[in-house]
Amino acid sequence: MVHSGAFAFLTIAKIVKPVTLVSYGDVHFDVVAKGTFDGSPQNRFFVLQSDTELAAALAEFTVRSNQPITAGFTSQTLLGVFVAHPSPCDETTVTSITQDTVSMTVNVNHVSHPDAICITSIVSGSFEFVTIPKTSKPVSFNITKVAANTDGPIQFNKVSAGYYQGTLQEPLLVIQSATGLRTSLAGITLLSDTPIADFSTQTLIGVFINTEASGCNTVAVSTINQDANHMTVTAMVNPALNPSDPMTCTVVTHSGVYVFVTIAKTAQPVTLVLGSDVHFEAAAHGAYLGTPQQQQLVIQSDAGLAAALTGVTQMNNESIRVNVDFSTQTLLGIFVTHAVGCDGGTYIAKITDTGVGLIVNANHITYGTVPCPTVFYNGTYAFVALSKTTKPATFIVTETGITH
Repeated sequence: MVHSGAFAFLTIAKIVKPVTLVSYGDVHFDVVAKGTFDGSPQNRFFVLQSDTELAAALAEFTVRSNQPITAGFTSQTLLGVFVAHPSPCDETTVTSITQDTVSMTVNVNHVSHPDAICITSIVSGSFEFVTIPKTSKPVSFNITKVAANTDGPIQFNKVSAGYYQGTLQEPLLVIQSATGLRTSLAGITLLSDTPIADFSTQTLIGVFINTEASGCNTVAVSTINQDANHMTVTAMVNPALNPSDPMTCTVVTHSGVYVFVTIAKTAQPVTLVLGSDVHFEAAAHGAYLGTPQQQQLVIQSDAGLAAALTGVTQMNNESIRVNVDFSTQTLLGIFVTHAVGCDGGTYIAKITDTGVGLIVNANHITYGTVPCPTVFYNGTYAFVALSKTTKPATFIVTETGITH
């Protein structure tokens, strides 16, 4: 008999085995409400499954909440965290909720604001309520105290701007009270609106700039930024109106211009930065032979460029002659004379607009005592183009040494 193999079928009783789904990892939650409370001097934590339980929990406190405290208890569990602390500026924030097969853990930050000033003088602490999908697991809470991350821009509102007469010792005023405002303005006269602020919740910041030459200048706060230690106010002086047009500019006899803005009450020190960065494009840089008529140049036309290059007999980069559209651009240039033929060059690194002028920061890169075979040029130069401007420019050259 010939065959290729054998087989058999077996039967067993049907087995139905339950499958256990393991839940672990992060749990999604939604913030319902947060605020401050009066009541218990100790931390309190709540896992609430019904409106009745919620009402009983809230009966222990007087809460000041930013939103109604509620939940859809048929599908949600409400978690409440009350952190006791004396500072009215601190806050409570749930950062994450994790679970394993048997329990959940709620991680909470007690965020402190040690430098802030708040209108509410006395509280027992702060709270936050969040909802999670309905659960019967036991819940534990971890509290971590952290300092607030305050880096970045803050909101401000302009409340007054105009002209003033008189003399101020400092261009920046930081005012915390009506008395402080009167004291700060002693000796000067505001020719426009007097600022108004609610000093119980706001700090008033004033910027004063001496601009006697023109009655058409204005000053504006462009940004206010803060980090953990201080705030920086950036302001711009703008010749926004055309002084030759009587329909747009009324010349006023004054000492300068001012602006006042309000911010949320703060005790942080404040510094003033006048100006902003100017966008520019490199037009040309390289080495030259000859003797330029001027070392630092603001050029508005082809004729002006030709005049600026008088005395320069050779440039190893002639693209400057075709890279600029003087109808929409101004050309800034700098020549740096040096005796070492292998210097690294001259570059314009940064331009700052102060509102009434430009500050041009240039780097002259030197190689120190590196030997060079021949001194074959008289110096290096750099030209950049920027949007058309009539503002005067001040050049600052920094020597940067490189050692090989």
